[in-house]
Amino acid sequence: MRTVRVDTGDTGDRREVLVRIGQALGFPGHYGANLDALADCLGDLTEPTGLEWSGWQTLQADDPSAFGQVVLVLDDRTEQEPAFAVWLLDPAD
Repeated sequence: MRTVRVDTGDTGDRREVLVRIGQALGFPGHYGANLDALADCLGDLTEPTGLEWSGWQTLQADDPSAFGQVVLVLDDRTEQEPAFAVWLLDPAD
């Protein structure tokens, strides 16, 4: 499984978080950094992939609704093939 890591601890802005997730996962240049684009690009993954997300607590604190929406999209993708997993890391990780 390919595993990538993203850190968003310095931003609580949903769009910036989505940009960084897209960069970490190697999404194409046309990735729009919105929830629909995230879902679409996650659906285009061709190999088992894991996303280690550190700093998620900032988005959760600054914009709980946006955090919930991003997690929902990520979680929806975990039920598809090829395998996809997300780990929300604690600050000590």
